[in-house]
Amino acid sequence: METVLAIIFIVFGVLQIILFFKVWGMTNDVSFIKKVLYSNNLKIKANVLALKGELTEAKKAMDESFLSELTKYDGSKSYYHFFDEIAAEYEELYKSIGVEPFDFEDLKKKSFEILG
Repeated sequence: METVLAIIFIVFGVLQIILFFKVWGMTNDVSFIKKVLYSNNLKIKANVLALKGELTEAKKAMDESFLSELTKYDGSKSYYHFFDEIAAEYEELYKSIGVEPFDFEDLKKKSFEILG
């Protein structure tokens, strides 16, 4: 009887440890999801501001969205390729709301100097 209880306690202990690490991993997923939602929210905000005619505020929101999008770099491909994809997407978004695009080339040069 005691050995059965000991085995059950060991199994529950192992399962609790596994559950702890799974919950810990999910917290990383939540922070990534918050970044994605925050970025999308800024895009929507920029579009709404542009429709209201507040182009300077729309540009600020779009700039912030672009920069927050760059922070999502996960190393799955080269940063150069990642940067160019995001810049191309945002260049179209800037044109669609009718504001002057972010200076992508200047930022690209600065970020590459920082990253080495």
